[in-house]
Amino acid sequence: MITLYFKISPFVVRIYLSMILGFSVATISAQSLPDVFIGFSGEKVKSIEDWYTKRQPEIVRFFEKEVYGQRPVTNDFSFAYKIIEAETIVLKGKAYRKQVRMFISNNHHDTLTVDLLIYYPVKSGKMNIPVFTLLNYGNHTLTEDTDIRLSISKLYTIEKERGSFKRRFPIETIIDSGCGVITSCYEDFIPDNDIQFRRTSSSFYAIPPDSTGAISIWAWAYSCMVDFALQQSFIDPKKIAVIGQSRTGKAALWAAATDDRIGYACINESGNSGAKLNFHYDSLAETIEQINTGFPYWFNKSYKGYNQMDIQRNLPFDQHWLIASVAPRRVYVAVAKEDYWGDPEGQFVALKEAEKLYNFLGLKTHLPSQMPMSGEAITSGYCGFHIREGKHDLLTEDWKQYLKFIKQ
Repeated sequence: MITLYFKISPFVVRIYLSMILGFSVATISAQSLPDVFIGFSGEKVKSIEDWYTKRQPEIVRFFEKEVYGQRPVTNDFSFAYKIIEAETIVLKGKAYRKQVRMFISNNHHDTLTVDLLIYYPVKSGKMNIPVFTLLNYGNHTLTEDTDIRLSISKLYTIEKERGSFKRRFPIETIIDSGCGVITSCYEDFIPDNDIQFRRTSSSFYAIPPDSTGAISIWAWAYSCMVDFALQQSFIDPKKIAVIGQSRTGKAALWAAATDDRIGYACINESGNSGAKLNFHYDSLAETIEQINTGFPYWFNKSYKGYNQMDIQRNLPFDQHWLIASVAPRRVYVAVAKEDYWGDPEGQFVALKEAEKLYNFLGLKTHLPSQMPMSGEAITSGYCGFHIREGKHDLLTEDWKQYLKFIKQ
């Protein structure tokens, strides 16, 4: 006897079920979705003023208390900068490159060291350049250029890692579009390791580890890069974007919700506890319990209390609230077709739900009623989206859409 095995896409399965049942499987899961317009007191948002003065701050406070945890307070630290590499013309005359070491000191004079890598186009005349802030896995991993310093934050850093993530950093494409980028290693701010996270949170940031999470510290890292960006004469302060992939995508979204200097949030495949709607059920997608078990230090202790609520589909909140809280600034969510763990459709549905708030505020959006086909992109309006072929990653194809989005 010969047994044949066929791999069927979950999208195909859902379409097939929809044809049989006559209604959307996603609708079944989302029918009791918490309303972004109704506060915890039961009061409904009736005006734009209600949103900005009551509901939006309430949502941000909730996510800080119950999900991501306390952010460091910038005024509790002092910042100093040392130029490691002065402005140098690179990429065959297309770009300026700088390397700057940032020293962050707490009230006890303990100092954290962060290396910043900066590129911006020569042809711009050094004026009004849109700039992306990006957390990476080591500056040296973004390019094979041996002039880029090795990351100082990782004990396992070795020369052979140089350029290992260059596919995520198409610097020539970014420069050719007229944009700049400021990037640093996410682990320069706090280690992506439970034991070291807890030690650094307590000793340097003076925040009890159970009261914060690595995502919140990495979100603050974006704000630190924004601080630096605003001190540079070449940037357009109205066109500062955060961009993050996966775990740093979650951090980028939280950063945008908590820092109104960020004009554009480019959230790439952030998945669970990022831009994914928990009420959108997909058996292949990550759950709150799974992410809390695998990465307990990414979130605060309170978030563990929502594990069972997620399983039972009775959460009192969902991630479309967080996306909506970015308004009136622009947000773009991108997914990959084969990133099943991240639930591509669940991320589109979350953005669609947040779109209702953008429209309530009178902000134009152009999202279709159904998730676009692979290869399609919506890069105009206040809410952007695309889905591409392939797996979990940040690629040139993604960057090209973000570069269009920031030009609005």
